Amino acid sequence: LVYAYLDTGRFDDAQALLDRRGQDIPPYLSQAPRRQSPSRDFDDHQTLRASVALATDRIETGERLFEQFAASAPLNVDMQLGRVRAQQLRDHPRAARALLDGVRADHPASPTVQLSQFDLLLDQSEFVAAREQLEALESQYPEDGRVRRARERYALRTAGRLEMRLGAEHGGGALSNRETVLDARIYSPVIGDGVRLMGRQVRQHATLGSSHPGNFRTGLGLQVERGSYWLQAEVHRESLRARTGIEVEAAWRISDRWRLRAHVDTFSLDTPWRAKANGVRMVRADLGVRWIAN
Repeated sequence: LVYAYLDTGRFDDAQALLDRRGQDIPPYLSQAPRRQSPSRDFDDHQTLRASVALATDRIETGERLFEQFAASAPLNVDMQLGRVRAQQLRDHPRAARALLDGVRADHPASPTVQLSQFDLLLDQSEFVAAREQLEALESQYPEDGRVRRARERYALRTAGRLEMRLGAEHGGGALSNRETVLDARIYSPVIGDGVRLMGRQVRQHATLGSSHPGNFRTGLGLQVERGSYWLQAEVHRESLRARTGIEVEAAWRISDRWRLRAHVDTFSLDTPWRAKANGVRMVRADLGVRWIAN
């Protein structure tokens, strides 16, 4: 019911239910042979508390709770996997993998750990390894609902997709009086190890005084998304001057903190319209470095 509240955006109701549930669950079993034997229900409730914090974007709170719970219950697999999930949400895949390797060493046969391994591989765009992990889970646990949902996540992540961007400007008389851009890209489903085919159509229209020029760019290319690397390359042709060019964009995750990005376009779409109408082309090249603090 807590997750049902979260799915429908009723966060206050979810928190209130969680608080009421916690009041009714003692941390230790009252009639156990050993004194202060931990209650499994209490551990499950603590896991749910921290998971709700992560699900509601209170990542720092969820991470702190999972760190506390994991320290007090080092063999509880759900607590340890919560730490892994917190690092994934912080976009720290290498830290998440290091934690998960430790959990796998302690619980090599746990289906929950294997599912977490699958999710981590899928998040890191390691599609072949993720598919192999999923197939192994399906052969061992064909009736498990968690495995069926994992198949749905894999199908969604690897499906074809359509991306569209629409932009408009008005009043920039030095460049153009009015301009509209529609940029549409269609991607195939993942082929092999993170490869997609791509088709692109860009339509640009402008107003230059009494004239209304237009430009159409048609491109074909591919996208490669594999582990720490991301690459997209396209060969295109523009209608305004019947020119052929290329656009290449690449990104590399050096570590959990550092990212590199490079982009080159031999016929930049940002070329001012008055220059473009006079046959001027603009080559754009940029390099970016990002450091992620949190």
